[in-house]
Amino acid sequence: MNAKERAYHSIQGIELAKGFTIGDYRRLELDLGSEENRRKVAEFIEKRFRERYISPLRSIPKENRNGFSIVALSCLMIESLGCYQLGWEGTHHKSEPRRDPRNNDKSERAFEEILKKESFEGIDYKEFYHNIRCGILHQGETYGGWRITRRGNLLIDSENRILNANLLLGAVEKALVDYTSRLKELDQDDLLWMNLRKKMEFIINHCEKE
Repeated sequence: MNAKERAYHSIQGIELAKGFTIGDYRRLELDLGSEENRRKVAEFIEKRFRERYISPLRSIPKENRNGFSIVALSCLMIESLGCYQLGWEGTHHKSEPRRDPRNNDKSERAFEEILKKESFEGIDYKEFYHNIRCGILHQGETYGGWRITRRGNLLIDSENRILNANLLLGAVEKALVDYTSRLKELDQDDLLWMNLRKKMEFIINHCEKE
């Protein structure tokens, strides 16, 4: 067994989600023409996102929740989900300096991919990206006079620049469910599946020691 083969076998037991390993994915990937296998992969994707983003936030007692934390984690999930749907390794051009403007273009494009969904109706993705996502993730605060609340039944009040963190999390969750539902319905040759498989190769490659 050569070094490449040893590396391949050494990572098969790594969990990508609780109870679901790289080896499990590889076995299902061998026959994605099977509706059952596509369903299992789609369920794994949903489980992975729920474990990493949604469940940790929902497990926090209401009195201890913070709108900024909810929005920050929601933004991470939006960008990650966008990369899955677009088949990207990430939103950073590895061959370019981190300050290269193209990095911002890719990140913003990932947000556009998700925020154009029906569950985010009323949100201007450019406004959201620059004043909410970039503000919270880079400086721990919003820009442009935007405020975060957890009260009310309106996702976004653009006139008064108010974003409801709880409803944002709900909209992100719906985007996830819509994505995995589409995966279950679509054929393996659909672009959405091809992009998912590209993304999974990036994820698995990152599990290998360089």
